[in-house]
This record gives sequence, structure tokens and C-alpha cells, in this order.
Amino acid sequence: TVYYVRQASAPTAILSRRLTNCSPVRLAIMFERLTPEARRALFAARWVAEASGNVVAFMALEGNFIDQLFVAPQWQGKALGARLMALAKLRHPHGLALHCAQQNWPAIAFYRRQGFIVVGYHRNPEHGIGITDLRWSNR
Repeated sequence: TVYYVRQASAPTAILSRRLTNCSPVRLAIMFERLTPEARRALFAARWVAEASGNVVAFMALEGNFIDQLFVAPQWQGKALGARLMALAKLRHPHGLALHCAQQNWPAIAFYRRQGFIVVGYHRNPEHGIGITDLRWSNR
């Protein structure tokens, strides 16, 4: 099941932002500990995919920018990321943008399969990590 969750309160948004800095493994462990209600509140204003009451993937859009896309490791390769990406493209048919860590080759390959092209590179000033800038256009 994929659904859209409405805007959350400021504290929930702050908690959600903190979780985005966690590794995917740590996120998966944290998902397992949350109640379904806490999961829904945590990922407010995001597209969420659930299986058997568990959050298995989510995507956050800030305008036409994909701020977050996460699929739990055991659910990767099952078209959840592609389904979430299709929703983003429907909402923003004139184009999307995102940033991805340069060392995250599997994610970059996924985005390229989804029609994104690399348009640049930069360093994250906070962490010094190399970032790949990607864009998708429906033209």
C-alpha cells in the first residue's frame, strides 16, 4: 500500500530530519521499533509504502526536489522505488531534481534507469561528502 501522509507538527518534522542522517541499516532497525501510528506521524508530508503494517519505503518531495527516497534493504528490487518515483513524476511532469552521495552507485544507477541525468557535482559543506546532482525532464 502506498499513501500520502499530511504535514506533521514541527517536532515530528525535526525528528524526521534527524532520521534522514542515519544509515539505511539504522533506519530499518528504527522502523521495526515504531508503532504504526508513530510511523505515520514520523513520515508526515511524505509518500509512504507499507507492507503488513510496516513502513518499507518512503519519499519526501519539497516542490520538485526529491529530498528523500528510502527503500528498506529487504524490499529493494521489488519496484517500490520505481512506484514512488512514478508518483513524483506525475506530481511534477515538467521536471524533478535530487542530490545523491557520489559513493552511492546503486542509487545513482537506479535514478539513471528512471531517466535522470547527472548535471553536476558538489561537496556537502557540512560533511565534506561528494554529491551528484541529478535532473529528470519529461521533454
